Amino acid sequence: ITKRKKAEQELRESTAIIHSLYEVTTNLQLSFDQRLQQLLKMGCQYFSLDFGIAAQVKGDFCDVFAVQSPSNEVEVGYVYDVRQTFCLEVLRTKQPFCISWASNSEWRNHPGYTLFKRETYIGSPILAAGQLYGILCFSSCTPIPRRFRAVDKELMRLMTQWIGGEIERNLAMALIKQVEHIISSQGQNIASIPL
Repeated sequence: ITKRKKAEQELRESTAIIHSLYEVTTNLQLSFDQRLQQLLKMGCQYFSLDFGIAAQVKGDFCDVFAVQSPSNEVEVGYVYDVRQTFCLEVLRTKQPFCISWASNSEWRNHPGYTLFKRETYIGSPILAAGQLYGILCFSSCTPIPRRFRAVDKELMRLMTQWIGGEIERNLAMALIKQVEHIISSQGQNIASIPL
């Protein structure tokens, strides 16, 4: 394959995955959880990886709030020690992090490989309100036949940007409801204050 044909192929793939991302994230007929599930499925297919996980970081642990995994090996609510996974590297670098073939790299002694046998990993931090909220990652126990590209990391940034924005929106809506509840419960007291 010539460089030009390879570049054209990558452009077509990039355009297709961005279009798919747009279709998933703008489908308001679905709830946030349903769109997130579709995003995980789409990511697993695009990267040719088995696991897709969105997890909230809580200290040294991550609490899975959405997952795509074969045979339900990992489920929502599963909590893992971030120090034993490649997610630790996402927290260290604060940007997308990827490994194509862990056992054939400097990462072969990392717990993400030695404990969980994850050969392939790509992950990115999820920010909400400018603060670290969690991690989105895709992984597999088999290596992929190619290196991750800049477009793959950019896709991860777009995915986590959308997730973070939705989490921010949901947190803001919950806060508004709390304030409305406080105001409505205090309404009686406010109305009885003599002017």
